[in-house]
Amino acid sequence: MEFPRPDLMQSTSRAFGSMKRILFEPFDIGKWFVLGFSAWLAHLLESGGAYSSGNYQGSGASESSEEGEQALDALIQWAEDNSGLLIATVASALIVLLAVYIVLAWVRSRGKFMFLDNVIHNRCLVKQPWSEYKKEGNSLFRWVLLLSAVFLAALAIMACLSGSYIYEVIKENAWTTQSVTNLVMIGGILLIISLIWGYVHLMLEHFVVPLMYRDRCTAVEAWRKFLPLHRAALGWFVLYALWLFVLGLGLGVLVVLLGLVTCCIGFVLMAIPYIGAVILLPATVFFRCLGPDYLRQFGEQYDALRIAIPKLEQSAEVS
Repeated sequence: MEFPRPDLMQSTSRAFGSMKRILFEPFDIGKWFVLGFSAWLAHLLESGGAYSSGNYQGSGASESSEEGEQALDALIQWAEDNSGLLIATVASALIVLLAVYIVLAWVRSRGKFMFLDNVIHNRCLVKQPWSEYKKEGNSLFRWVLLLSAVFLAALAIMACLSGSYIYEVIKENAWTTQSVTNLVMIGGILLIISLIWGYVHLMLEHFVVPLMYRDRCTAVEAWRKFLPLHRAALGWFVLYALWLFVLGLGLGVLVVLLGLVTCCIGFVLMAIPYIGAVILLPATVFFRCLGPDYLRQFGEQYDALRIAIPKLEQSAEVS
């Protein structure tokens, strides 16, 4: 398959220009709150105010270590004595969490098309795109459930194969070179599984969803259209994923700086789901434009931004 050579920096520049045009030309706070609502729906379970905190150790390190081992032994003994209750509690919690996840995943799938439609048309509607893209949203929902099930099954297999070994190592405190090596290998396998899942999810979010929107097709049909291109241009899509990782790191630094310069008030506001989506709207709009713009460089048959970008390109040509 022959295709034009994509320009990642050009797509980045155009996505940034589209973000400025949508959110700041002119600036309308009401538009931000409505568009932020669709962005919030589109990223349910994907964004939040999760910040890491440091671990501090005092001068009584050895005493703390002994107390920790005693507490761990007591916890293990309690788990063995109450295994039935523990299994029932965990199973009930998992069922509740699964039900909540399914509902939110369904809402999120519909919200992705609502947010994409608003970005492409530079508007802030809720009811119309929610109803109009019902078929595509439900198809995406089924695909997300399938993808999540495969990922969880892989994790479950790993848990079955390595869980008893990890339990014995912790219980017996058998921290030998071999056991540490085995645990590192287990962690490496989990990391590989997570990277594969993340990459597939990225391709789905940034390229397959815009194709579903453009052609009004199901997720399976969009994957059938995208996969031949992905095989032919694998290096370009891996490069895109790496660039997205770099941009994500930069965004993380900006978020931390925003929180610090506001004396942590920014952290509190961004931790509030809907308010956080409004504050981070420039980032979400930028990333929503970036993937489709990059994809459209491979040919007109992949162009989902034929309405959103032309004005920007015309102004760039004039300048």
